[in-house]
Amino acid sequence: MKNAENWQPSIYAVKESRLEVIRKNVSPSSWLPCSLIANTFSTLLPKYCSGCLLDLGCGKVPYYGLYHHYVDKVTCADWANSYHENPHLDLVQDLNQPLQLESNTFDTVLLTDVLEHVSETDMVITEVSRVLQPGGRFIVSVPFLYWLHEVPYDNYRFTCYGLTHKLEKFGFEVEELIVHGSWGAVLTDLLSKGIGRVPLLGNLLVRNLQRATIWYFCRKNKPPKWHDLKNAFPLGYVCVAKKRTLGNESS
Repeated sequence: MKNAENWQPSIYAVKESRLEVIRKNVSPSSWLPCSLIANTFSTLLPKYCSGCLLDLGCGKVPYYGLYHHYVDKVTCADWANSYHENPHLDLVQDLNQPLQLESNTFDTVLLTDVLEHVSETDMVITEVSRVLQPGGRFIVSVPFLYWLHEVPYDNYRFTCYGLTHKLEKFGFEVEELIVHGSWGAVLTDLLSKGIGRVPLLGNLLVRNLQRATIWYFCRKNKPPKWHDLKNAFPLGYVCVAKKRTLGNESS
C-alpha cells in the first residue's frame, strides 16, 4: 500500500483489537450502519484476512488499522472518479474492466460497500475469483434497504439469495453470511436521514435516536436474532466466500 506510513484512521479507530466508529468523521445519520459493520468486521477480519490482501474499491482504506496486523502485504485499488481522495492507491482501476493484476495472486480480497456502485457486477466477481488463489477468501459487504448514495454511481441492491447465487455461480463457496439490522434499524436509518434535514433540532434528534438504536443493536452479549436469514427488512449483508479449489469445482 502506498504511503502506508502516512495512513490515518478515517471512519474507524481500533481500540482493544476492535473497530470503533469515529463519530466526528461520520454523519450522525450513518452511525448505526457503520457501528453494525464495525461489530461484524471486528470478528471477521482477524478470522479470515491472511497473506496478500487486495482492498478493492479501497477509498481511504478505513479497515487497514485492523486487518494489517493479520496480512503480509496490502494492495489498494480503486477507480479514479471516486469521490474520495486516494493517497494510498497502488492501482487506478476501472472496476467494470478486467483487473490489471496477475491470476492466483491474493489470499484475501476485500470489497466493502462497492458492488452496488459497479455496473458490471459479473465482471467484478469473475475477476476477484481469477486473482484469488484457490482456497482464498472473498469478503464482501452490500447494502439492501438503504438510501441512494454516491449518486449517480449507485446501481444495484442484492438480497442474500441473489448475492449467494452470484458468488456460487462464479466459483465461490459461501462460508458466512451475516444480516445487518432488522425493521427497527431500517426505520431508524430512514428517520435519521429525513430528520437530519430539519434545521436546528434535526441534528440533535438524530444523534439521540442513533445513540439509542446503537445501544439496542450493538450492545455486548445481545443475541443476534436480527442475523436470521428470514429477516425480511435488513439494512444489508456481509458475506465471506471461499474460492473453490480445482477438486471442488462445480460440474
